[in-house]
Amino acid sequence: MSRAGVVVAVALVACRGARDAPDARPAAPPAAPAMRYAALPPPPPLDPARLDKARALAPELDKLFADDLAANKYPGLGVAIVLDGEPVYVKGFGLRDLATKAPFDADTLFPIASVTKSFAAMAILKLRDEGRLSLDAPAATYYPPLAELAYPTRDSPPVTVRELLGHGSGLPEDNYWVDVQIDMSEADLLALIRSGMSFSRAPDTYFEYSNVGYGIAGQIIAKVSGMPAREYIRKEILAPLGMTASVWSRREAPPDRFAVGYWGADGYQGIDTQKLPSPVKEPAALDVAGGLYTTLGDLARYVAYHLSAWPPRDDAESGPVRRSTLREMHQGTRRADWVEFALEEREPVPFVEVSDDRVRLTTYSYGNGFMSRFTCSDDLQVEHSGGLPGYGTYLTMLPERGVGVVLFVNDTRIDSRPDRAALELLRKAGLLEKRAVTPAPALLAAQKTVDRLLATWNADEAIQLFEPTWFRYQPVEGFGAQLQKLAADHGRCQPASPLEAPNRLRGGWRVTCERGAIRFAAALSPNASPRLQYLKWASELPASPAMKAAATALLRDRDARARLALDGGTCTLGDAVDGDGTKHSVFALTCTKRPLELEVSLDDANKVASWRVHRARTDDTRYCAR
Repeated sequence: MSRAGVVVAVALVACRGARDAPDARPAAPPAAPAMRYAALPPPPPLDPARLDKARALAPELDKLFADDLAANKYPGLGVAIVLDGEPVYVKGFGLRDLATKAPFDADTLFPIASVTKSFAAMAILKLRDEGRLSLDAPAATYYPPLAELAYPTRDSPPVTVRELLGHGSGLPEDNYWVDVQIDMSEADLLALIRSGMSFSRAPDTYFEYSNVGYGIAGQIIAKVSGMPAREYIRKEILAPLGMTASVWSRREAPPDRFAVGYWGADGYQGIDTQKLPSPVKEPAALDVAGGLYTTLGDLARYVAYHLSAWPPRDDAESGPVRRSTLREMHQGTRRADWVEFALEEREPVPFVEVSDDRVRLTTYSYGNGFMSRFTCSDDLQVEHSGGLPGYGTYLTMLPERGVGVVLFVNDTRIDSRPDRAALELLRKAGLLEKRAVTPAPALLAAQKTVDRLLATWNADEAIQLFEPTWFRYQPVEGFGAQLQKLAADHGRCQPASPLEAPNRLRGGWRVTCERGAIRFAAALSPNASPRLQYLKWASELPASPAMKAAATALLRDRDARARLALDGGTCTLGDAVDGDGTKHSVFALTCTKRPLELEVSLDDANKVASWRVHRARTDDTRYCAR
């Protein structure tokens, strides 16, 4: 059901042996002790003009999606973009039904397939938060038929609820099989389990995408809540979020409101072949694995709710689950191993993506109904896709940046990702900045003290600034000598730039000086009244005459010019932007194609020992390979 995890299922012969009955239902967790809260300031606001800037992109977004629709010949597509809790762009293109010419609009009901899994995961976590189940208990505790499973090895642990949610149960990938079996009943699911369901590997070893696993999770929701899973989700999640248009069956809304899905004749994938309506089946026991119909407007509400969990803060809770539970959903619990993708005709999901402006390094993990993807440019990215014959859904969120995008396409033969292009438009417009962290007052005070010590050394003040442990690595006199040399090398320095903090107790800043600049990085201790536990710095000194002459000579070298022309065109040398100025420097290059940087190292005879060229550093690519 989800094309994000599709592989050809290979059933392995299980080593079948009797299993002991599962443990009795675990006792309810003990009541948690009362929690204490520090008085934290509210997170700093984002640019109040962000929403206006995003809405101003509507003409460019319209063109992007209209062009994509025309180029790929889809019947229709729908897009929703959420920013800071507001749907800033919700629009349909093309047709939801070729026969009636009904337009694809914001109210079109669309089957989101496996994106439904996140709703099931939220339901399980809600029951967990209420003390009604344990994620680490054997799943058979709540759905007894699982006690009849024959595991593949004698040392297999029993499948837990957490492993069902994270696709670590050892059950085989089943997307193609489920596309046809989507309407299996509860009796069918029970018969499948009792007939000796095959495992592809032992539980709790690898990620492997299992729709049946989520079907079992649906049975657990029903057993624990006392009502069918779809009704529990409708009552406890959809209704509180105002998702009143969402339904579980085509019988719950007028037929003309649903998008018609299309595929090629005889399942042919070529986009130019005749478009035929795809068969429609009503999910039953697998409903929470992929059976929800929703609209762009309703799913935008859901995305906004997830984004509201960031950043952590002291505000009152609202919605079906706690903000911490939503953030838990966004963290992968199991590394996604894509080795099986090599068995398919299509290429595997890349861990490295090369584009015109960067090389992205990416890691994936799955947990609680979402894929978590960590990239060098966007940090945490949360996503899930959903696919059924004739339909494709993509949901992507950058929770730390307050942005989410939803894409619906009513054609199986999806050949592009305009939602990704939309995110790049937002990036270029400066709308993907990460919310700043409010540093602890002690960190801000430490920054000011370091700046004072750089200007005027005072041993007593330094001793008060640092934890005693700092001076076990070096005596205070040695530290003072280093700081004084730093001041002598750079001359008088200006007041520091604003502190950049990845969290409350760590941060960095830059001071500009008569000669270059200094970058500092500092971290506070875990004490109740924290002091500095370390301080590091790096110099940015102007290039020496020898260094500048070496860089200038490189730009005149024929081989070097040829190398530069490949990536940047014709380039001219700019100022040094990094390095010690004598042995190692990084120069800005102004080039006809794109800005580059030239990195040069000299030997003791001031001859070029090594050099290389890379893309210029930018705020959103500084952690990407260059």
